[in-house]
Amino acid sequence: MLTMPNWFLQGGPLMWPLLFCTFLLITITLERLFYWWQLRSRLSMAAVNDRLMALSYLKSDQPLEPLGGCKDPALSMLNQAFSAPSFDTISQLLENAAKRQLNRMQRGQSVLDTIITLAPMLGILGTVMGIIESFQVLGGKGVDDPSAVIGGIAQALVTTAAGLSVAMMALLPYNRFRHLVQQQALRLEYVGTQAEVMLSVSLERLEKPVKLQSVSYAAG
Repeated sequence: MLTMPNWFLQGGPLMWPLLFCTFLLITITLERLFYWWQLRSRLSMAAVNDRLMALSYLKSDQPLEPLGGCKDPALSMLNQAFSAPSFDTISQLLENAAKRQLNRMQRGQSVLDTIITLAPMLGILGTVMGIIESFQVLGGKGVDDPSAVIGGIAQALVTTAAGLSVAMMALLPYNRFRHLVQQQALRLEYVGTQAEVMLSVSLERLEKPVKLQSVSYAAG
């Protein structure tokens, strides 16, 4: 039975970029798991609902203050939107804030997507290189030395298996993280829509426009 170093070396030079892909896969997966674990503890729909209700009872002489102590992405989106000079710009600010939050959630996904595509291609390239090597041996030595031909075939099989394995390992976390991002995108869209509705209600009730206070809020 082959040991791991021999098995790795039999795969040829393309095993090194596959090893690098595996390193990236493990690093990004662990970092994203920690990120989503932290984000889950930060979500507070109760705080978001309180903020939305406050938007519907705005007073012209009491500008809305930012709500601190919570790093919920939806709440961060709302707090950043309070820097709007007028209601007409609220929608754009909410959209921009939501995009910034989603960009943080999607960090590393493009790399995982690249690994899913690149790893099998590296495996196929290794297969082609192994077959070429086998034919070169056959052309030079014929069938008198079958062990020399086996080396090229082994390289072809090892790189193919390694490339497919790396791609499959990357596919699972990629799909899971993409699903989590989609869930949060729908949540941010819902909160943003509700915020516009609540502000519209307040502005229609008031005789003069509400001056939204400019705030700086550090998103988690």
